[in-house]
Amino acid sequence: MQRFIDSIADGVFMLAKCNSCSKFIWPPSIICSKCLNSDIEWVKVEPIGKVLSVSISYVSTKTSDAETFALIELEHGINLFASIEGSVHEGSIVKMIRCGLDNHGKPYYVFKALT
Repeated sequence: MQRFIDSIADGVFMLAKCNSCSKFIWPPSIICSKCLNSDIEWVKVEPIGKVLSVSISYVSTKTSDAETFALIELEHGINLFASIEGSVHEGSIVKMIRCGLDNHGKPYYVFKALT
């Protein structure tokens, strides 16, 4: 898990992948949830996915009046809840434009529509 946190802190999105069954492991773990193998490698992935659901929040601590969030299914079979820049709808193809740790040390992800 620390490897994941360190990479997110550096703005790099990585996933654990099982060398035995090739499953991407989410949430991050040092043991595969499919075959229970501990032969794991960390790989940098291209975080592109499809918007499954969109929500707009009008309660914000930021300067804007509204903030858009979405549930995104990545090509690697995992789902993330993320902030959205720009406009998207269900079915939009999106790409992660940044990730990191917030002021409380929690991971965040920001996506934008590809076109």
